[in-house]
Amino acid sequence: MPETWTVSSETLDGQAQTWSAYLLGRNEYGTWLYVPDRTPLINARGEQVDTLQGQAQLMPTDGCWVAAWRQDGSCLAHVAVPPVVDQLSVRIIDFGLQLRVDDDGRLDRTGADSYERAVAAGLVSAEQDHEIRATFADLHRQLSEAVEPFGRVGWCWYSGITRNELHFVAYDPQWPARFEAARDEILPLLPMGSRVEHVGSTAVPGLSAKDCIDIAVTVPHQEQFSETIAALESIGYETRPDATGDPGHVFIRRLTNGRRSHHVHLYHQGHQNLIEVLALRDLLRTDPRARDRYQSVKLAHAEANPYDRGGYMAGKKEVVEELTSAAMERLHDDNAP
Repeated sequence: MPETWTVSSETLDGQAQTWSAYLLGRNEYGTWLYVPDRTPLINARGEQVDTLQGQAQLMPTDGCWVAAWRQDGSCLAHVAVPPVVDQLSVRIIDFGLQLRVDDDGRLDRTGADSYERAVAAGLVSAEQDHEIRATFADLHRQLSEAVEPFGRVGWCWYSGITRNELHFVAYDPQWPARFEAARDEILPLLPMGSRVEHVGSTAVPGLSAKDCIDIAVTVPHQEQFSETIAALESIGYETRPDATGDPGHVFIRRLTNGRRSHHVHLYHQGHQNLIEVLALRDLLRTDPRARDRYQSVKLAHAEANPYDRGGYMAGKKEVVEELTSAAMERLHDDNAP
């Protein structure tokens, strides 16, 4: 099971609440957490006082606020002391000033009255008050102008909760037919001399996998990438240009009903990663012990990181490298004179 995070929030007048969350991942904006729908909200006495709707929460790396993209289509941002993120826990001091953007784009401000009472009660110094009001004004600007992450980024993280969930199923005998249908659609669009291969776990009989067909497309020359990408996009694929960090390997995907259904890995002929991917596939197809070991490791890390693809990939990296090394040795031996 995934590790449970605890988020603790305290207001200026000392009221405290906690709730549970799961790690979605981290990026340049901060730490992203998933709060399932109807998560209990617990007060300082350990009593449930309310529930939270499903949401993706951002604890910024450098920002005096926290934010949530919620199931009802709203984005809610709170002015706060920069959240303290430790292993499996987050601590927040919330100043009570909130901004909410509804799904129709309307921006509302709340909490001003309670904040002014806190100022009048001496709970906020003059210096703090100046900084808090400046932060609130800047946060208002960012939400009004949809400055990232308050534009596309936040909603991508929220929608990714279900779209990117690491849900594995038993081997499906229909996966080869699904690959063949995709290949027959793609191949006529490619430059002369191109190849289309079924790769990844769905290409290995008996191996559990995410219900998503992995496809390796190889074109003779890297200069043919642009025309190939345009052709794939014309039939509904989406290019993710920065996903691999390798100009010789482009990641392209197709979504069906909002979920990943096909991954295309575009290579030029002779790319080393392609050679390794095909060698690993062939090893897993022919060596049941290697297949079963790989399955055991990846299922364990998927269970531990159901919403964190980065954590899942890092967890299985060692066994992938070990099996790939064995596959390449076997390929070398098979090709030896």
